[in-house]
Amino acid sequence: MTKLAVAAVAVGLLVVPAGAALGAGELSPVLRVVRVQPYTVQGAHFTAYERVTVTLTSGKRWATVAAANANGLFTATLPGGSIGKCGAYTVRAVGARGDSALFKTAACRKPSANVVFRQGVIVVGTHFKPGERLTVTLIGAQTWTQRTRANASGSFQVDLGSIALNACNAYTLKVVGTLGSRFTFLHAVQPC
Repeated sequence: MTKLAVAAVAVGLLVVPAGAALGAGELSPVLRVVRVQPYTVQGAHFTAYERVTVTLTSGKRWATVAAANANGLFTATLPGGSIGKCGAYTVRAVGARGDSALFKTAACRKPSANVVFRQGVIVVGTHFKPGERLTVTLIGAQTWTQRTRANASGSFQVDLGSIALNACNAYTLKVVGTLGSRFTFLHAVQPC
């Protein structure tokens, strides 16, 4: 039986999609991106010792062959493989014994974030790379920093709690990701 896993934009995460057909004690094959230069992916839940062809398509097409180990894991590097910073691309892994997994991204949008003032201060962001580790820094009269991780859709929310800052104050918001995402916003003093 062919196993198929579709992981929507999940850099750095192993994702078993909702609704995937799973047998008793069996997981569908999945992929995760390890590095983008050189482009490297890891696969899991393939058949032991299965020969796997990995193809990266991003305008051009690159392919390599890897072998799953006894645990059904493999790592494949596509040395010439290249993806644009915001281009859509697809990675497909097809095993000789019928296992397959698909990792697909859409063209990205620029990361954005904003500060929400309520009883506490919350920073929310979107369009970061899925699974990316983020450092969120809010600079006003003081500096507040918190680390978080973007979810599978590239969004995050950080609660800074009650801090000495409000929408009338000048502040700078910076969000820096470990996979290259960056966002900076300068907020000027507002008459309140």
